[in-house]
Amino acid sequence: MKILLADKLHPQSVQALQAISGVEVINQPSLGPDDLPGAIAGVEILIVRSTKVNAATIAAADRLGLIIRAGSGYNTIDVEGASAKGIYVANCPGKNSTAVAELAVGLMLALDRNLADNVIDLRNGKWNKGKYGKAQGFKGRTIGLIGLGAIGQETAERLKPFGVKILAWSRSLTQAKAEAHGLEYVPNVVDLAGRCDIISLHLALSADTRGLIGKDFLSAMQKDAFLINTCRAEVVDHAALLEAMNSKNIRYGTDVFENEPSGKDGDFVSPISQHANCYGTHHIGASTDQAELDTGLEAARIVGAFINGLPVPNCVNLRKPPASASAITVRHEDRVGVLAGVFGVLKESGVNVQEMENLVFSGARAASARILVEDAVSDQVVAALEKCDGVLHVRASSL
Repeated sequence: MKILLADKLHPQSVQALQAISGVEVINQPSLGPDDLPGAIAGVEILIVRSTKVNAATIAAADRLGLIIRAGSGYNTIDVEGASAKGIYVANCPGKNSTAVAELAVGLMLALDRNLADNVIDLRNGKWNKGKYGKAQGFKGRTIGLIGLGAIGQETAERLKPFGVKILAWSRSLTQAKAEAHGLEYVPNVVDLAGRCDIISLHLALSADTRGLIGKDFLSAMQKDAFLINTCRAEVVDHAALLEAMNSKNIRYGTDVFENEPSGKDGDFVSPISQHANCYGTHHIGASTDQAELDTGLEAARIVGAFINGLPVPNCVNLRKPPASASAITVRHEDRVGVLAGVFGVLKESGVNVQEMENLVFSGARAASARILVEDAVSDQVVAALEKCDGVLHVRASSL
């Protein structure tokens, strides 16, 4: 089985993959998205970090069964195309939380102390203590976190020693959960914007979060406030942000940009990245040795499960059962042909099977099959199943 590594993984992670019996690891970290279609033939498992997996790669894949994003987000992968070809897509959530949280706090500090401008002037032979000797500092300031998943929580823990007040908003957050983390819950995201000196974004990209940080939010932000984005560029309306940077002196610390280069290097120009109020990094939030090792080892764990025929951990493209679905539980003798008869009845009855699990009881004389089907089944179908040779009992239930 061929495993293609199209991005740089930690050496220990590569060794863990190479130690899996029966695999051939092809380590080509310099591959870009345009190179992948020509390199994917014969590959059954593809592991990427930042390299995009587009429709052309999916179309060219002849044996591909699993794509692993060695990181949290997976918007760089054509998940719809993979699903259409029955290719699992999995990620490694939470393994880079510490690294991203560290960068988020680093961007806050860099903006407060104008660190990048200090360095630029020094490299240009300029000394300007008068200009750079002014900063508000962190103690006593109010910081808002939008999104309180693993990265948001890690960011909060790193901010607490600074003596700041931390507000939080998330779609799933409650007052009780916020209090458990030592944070103040704000039920309205726009209200949070108006109360904070610094706001840090920690959202997964979805239809609900795309453009969430828009004109209303930015208009509510305080003048001279900081906005930190280490999640996804698309959660911010960049036209509205640029206007706020110009009119309200909003300062933006970001690790993500619209229309980033798809490869690992290249020319990049944007109104945001070149703005004097922007401190930007090159989408490096997860790029620490610790994060690379943890995500790489998680990728190796996923590979091991896939090869051994186990459920794929962290799979992101399996459909949730529809509301109309129902389950058929068939207890049966554990012998050849019994389940074939069960599925024959379902086929003849026009019943579409969605999922199936068969568990064998100790002694291997009987088993229980749980069959998830698309719609409710009739009493006639249940009666026909009960007549199958080797079937002990049948029960149908709605989900």
